[in-house]
Amino acid sequence: MKREVDLEDFDLLKVLGRGALGKVTLAQFKETKQLFALKSMRKADLVQRNKLENTKVEKLVLERVDHPFLVGLEYCFQTKEKIFFVTRLMRGGELFQHLRKEKRFSESRTKFYGAVLALALGSLHSNHIIHRDLKPENILMDDDGYLALTDYGMAKILVDDALANSFCGSLEYMAPEVVAESGHGKEADWWGLGILMYELLIGIPPFYNQDANTMLNKIQKSELEFNPHIKISKEAKDFITRCLKKNPEERLGYKEDIKEIMEHPWFSDVDWDALLKKQIQAPFKPNFASDFSTEYFDDEFTSEEAINSITSTVDPEVLQEFDEQFRSMDSIEC
Repeated sequence: MKREVDLEDFDLLKVLGRGALGKVTLAQFKETKQLFALKSMRKADLVQRNKLENTKVEKLVLERVDHPFLVGLEYCFQTKEKIFFVTRLMRGGELFQHLRKEKRFSESRTKFYGAVLALALGSLHSNHIIHRDLKPENILMDDDGYLALTDYGMAKILVDDALANSFCGSLEYMAPEVVAESGHGKEADWWGLGILMYELLIGIPPFYNQDANTMLNKIQKSELEFNPHIKISKEAKDFITRCLKKNPEERLGYKEDIKEIMEHPWFSDVDWDALLKKQIQAPFKPNFASDFSTEYFDDEFTSEEAINSITSTVDPEVLQEFDEQFRSMDSIEC
């Protein structure tokens, strides 16, 4: 059993990233010198932006996952103003940064990442969890070049396999049934995997458009097209095409979930057991100048001073609302 910790147990070293609701910092646990990623979120922001329920679910999922390709929770604690999630450090940074640098990946590298992420999604699904926000920014790389899925803020825990109905996720990766708000389940994640595999191979999501309404219309109605100038195997095209069936009941993974994914011909040469044990050499392995290197993170963030900023004026009623709501579920306590 891990002992309870607080902010004083950590040295804050560098900012790794920042989102709409929080900041991620490279932090060193003083007692053991181990490095972690520390995500801080202001309680007032969560209340004001109506994100308390998302944060509850995120913590539940972080606690529940136990898989090499899923980022789980190491510690959770809070101060008067903020809540903190501590997770393992993935020093290779976001897959987004690697893709931005290289524009697109080889088919063999894409397939390796696809297999890893399929196992991650399959593990979530076995726990009745759908991720719903699969994109390069939510996929991290470890020291060995393996990936792990993170950010469960859009995740949904399905009760009795009932369908979810929220319009959520990142537009480029939304499944047609999510756009239509007609009810969605695990198949929406396999759509996301198909979109991601296309993007890694081609360099851009298949239905992308700068105009959001046009893009959502294309997701629901446009036929899938491949760039004829980029060589892709027929097996890869078939995998992506079957993941991107508009009707979720026709989609790969609908009947037997990950079993159908693993049995697709594109993955016929994958040793799934060896992959799970990380016995296969990754197609790319990051190089680090030191244990504290952050070269695979955006220097827009790493150049910031790593401090725990404090807001001088916070409405006490807002903080009370957070504490009351957050404690309304026993399993959320931290």
